[in-house]
Amino acid sequence: MIGYIAGKITLVSSDYCFVEAYGIGYRVFMSSSGISRLERGQETKLFTYTNVREDAILLFGFLNYEEYELFIKLISVSGVGPKVALGLLSATTPDVFRLAVINQDLKMLTKLPGVGKKTAERLLLELRDKLGFPGDAPAPVSMGVAVLPAGGGARDEAVQALLALGYDSSEIMPALKKLPDGDMAAAEIIKHVLKGFAGR
Repeated sequence: MIGYIAGKITLVSSDYCFVEAYGIGYRVFMSSSGISRLERGQETKLFTYTNVREDAILLFGFLNYEEYELFIKLISVSGVGPKVALGLLSATTPDVFRLAVINQDLKMLTKLPGVGKKTAERLLLELRDKLGFPGDAPAPVSMGVAVLPAGGGARDEAVQALLALGYDSSEIMPALKKLPDGDMAAAEIIKHVLKGFAGR
């Protein structure tokens, strides 16, 4: 299995790129957030997963190991194939997805592409122990990552991330009013809001 590819980007498409390494061009499928960070001529290193089928051998690539690791865990769930897993990574971030699983947020998961209620229930059941934390230990906060847009402060970032997950502003705004006093990072805001949604 190919663990990673380091080389030059020679083509960027909507859901895949070509990476040239030692004269060989590899077609690598990626999440939309990963694709958006690539440019033709750029030197890059992609962690890869090789999917062998009867009719094709496909490479899936990730710019960081966290995304790769979540992808591997996603495809271990019954009914979740590589294309569905890549769609999930395109729609959310590893941190937001992990918080949804920890908070048992079935509603959030069913809003992700390719995930119905039964698949969402399997994700919660099979990934709880793999993504959660022992006892009541809080999840570490590190939401300042790739797909959250830079701009108008932590609250705006959190709102944009929650909107991207399919929640309505009519749900988000009342939840923001219930936040504890004091400055909070976008990750903390999202964690509190998702926890509130899970308890409804």
